[in-house]
Amino acid sequence: MGYWLTRLFDLDKINAASDTLAGMFLRHVPTDKRHNPRLVESGFRDMLIYAKAEKRQHGWGGVKLAILTNRLLWKLVEKGYPKDFSKEISTRLAIFLAQESIR
Repeated sequence: MGYWLTRLFDLDKINAASDTLAGMFLRHVPTDKRHNPRLVESGFRDMLIYAKAEKRQHGWGGVKLAILTNRLLWKLVEKGYPKDFSKEISTRLAIFLAQESIR
């Protein structure tokens, strides 16, 4: 059953994308620099561009984007960011991606 769920939700692609997003954010905003708004904005903007491209390429809808942003939350926590900060970043990404879907 796990195999079918993995294929149904493209979990391999979603995991790879969340790893890339978290790594991308870490390169822009080291954990000790997370209080710098300019760095956070720059890192977030690059993540958003990448996430939009992945969304379009794979045709991800609401459920897959929710899985992606949830995985991103926990990847950021694993990389050393506080949970509240990570939740804020992943929530904002989910909102931006959802707004783009409406347009």
